Amino acid sequence: MIRDCLDRFSLNQTGAPVATSRPKVYTSRHSRSEQADDELRNDTNDLRGLGVREQLDVLKKLEQPAPSEREIEARPARDVASSTFARRVIKTVAALLLAIALGWMPVQRLFLVTSAEATVNARVLTLRSPIDGQIVDWRRNSRVGTSLHSGETILRVENPRADRGRLDELRRNQSALEHQRQTSEERLVQLERERAVQLAQFSAFSRFRISHIEARRDEFVADKQAATARLEASNASLQRISTLYNRGIQTQTSYDEIVREQKVASAVLTALERRLQATEIELTAARQGIFVTDGFNDIPRSAQRASELGQLIAEMQATIAEQDRRLASLQSQIQEEADRYGVMSVAVMTSPTDGQIWENLTSPGEDIRRGQDLMRMLDCKATVVTAAVSEANFNKLKIGSKATFRLRGEAEEFSGRVVGLHGLASTPANLAINQSTLAREPYHATIEVPALTTGDSCQVGRTGVVTFDTTVAAQRTP
Repeated sequence: MIRDCLDRFSLNQTGAPVATSRPKVYTSRHSRSEQADDELRNDTNDLRGLGVREQLDVLKKLEQPAPSEREIEARPARDVASSTFARRVIKTVAALLLAIALGWMPVQRLFLVTSAEATVNARVLTLRSPIDGQIVDWRRNSRVGTSLHSGETILRVENPRADRGRLDELRRNQSALEHQRQTSEERLVQLERERAVQLAQFSAFSRFRISHIEARRDEFVADKQAATARLEASNASLQRISTLYNRGIQTQTSYDEIVREQKVASAVLTALERRLQATEIELTAARQGIFVTDGFNDIPRSAQRASELGQLIAEMQATIAEQDRRLASLQSQIQEEADRYGVMSVAVMTSPTDGQIWENLTSPGEDIRRGQDLMRMLDCKATVVTAAVSEANFNKLKIGSKATFRLRGEAEEFSGRVVGLHGLASTPANLAINQSTLAREPYHATIEVPALTTGDSCQVGRTGVVTFDTTVAAQRTP
């Protein structure tokens, strides 16, 4: 019999259909073998919902001696009563669990200040063209959702029709002034060369003139010495003649002639001394660069020409200095105009912060106008959570209140704080998700969650639940 039960149990485990039967109540007397077979079939059908250990216990029970006919008649009635009671208990427990599950969320909202709906949000930055032009250089991977880093080049706009007339005019003036300065430098070199020639000529003239005056002075010195000797001889002759004249030996005529010669010799010596003195003065002046002659000029023509050239050189140097100042001023103006032209002709658009491309409003090669919107991007460094709350919970919140945010479907909670309470007023218009999409509650709060600002990707659009801490200690915490 045990083998027959095992065979039937194996058929049940393999999925073969097994007919179910309700417990029979025997109203007439049957043979013991027929009752045992019916009980065996009922017990075999009950093995399908039992474990291995319970199935072994049932098989052991089947090996026991068969019960009496009265026990067999009373057993089905007891089994029916116990099965009915078990079903009622199971249904009651299931109904209670279902009621608790359905009512737990409303009950939880009565004890905790939570949001009805919360969405990860971020500020939207709009990139606008600063100039008119055409997009000539577009970032290859600029699809929506692409991550951008601060300072990264996105696109480039060029304006070939930008006005550069002022810049060209300044550059022409600069070129003309540079040519004038070059001419002035060449003229200055020529004047300096000519002045050097005149100075060399003046130097030679001075040297030779001084030598000539020195030679004439030496001549006057020699003449003075001869005149002195003649005067001495005349004085000696006059002394002898005077002695003889006083004795009456010499005639008056001879005496007068000797006296005249003595006066002439003295006058000649005096003239030579004066001429020698004039020569010394002329020599001293010549050594100082002043030539005292019979002419009307105190310096030679070469020196005068050298002086004139020196004046021209000074004027030319002043002209070159003025041209240098004008060139410096023009260079500054050209640099400013070049910068202005660069700003008006080329614009390189870079990412102002770390974020993601939210919307592309243009395409490569498109002609755009100044101030036209080119792209919108998410500022991932300014990620916040926009939460919709009921009026009762909204009145419990304050700026700076602590809060925790949990993404839907995840168990991790992120700490944050309330940074904005908008109530029925509109939330900032530069957020990616407008409050009109949060229609479950009319009151809204903005929560700053620092953990959401880390990483390369924004989580804008993900939903979750915000739990607010409205305790007194939390409200006092700055």
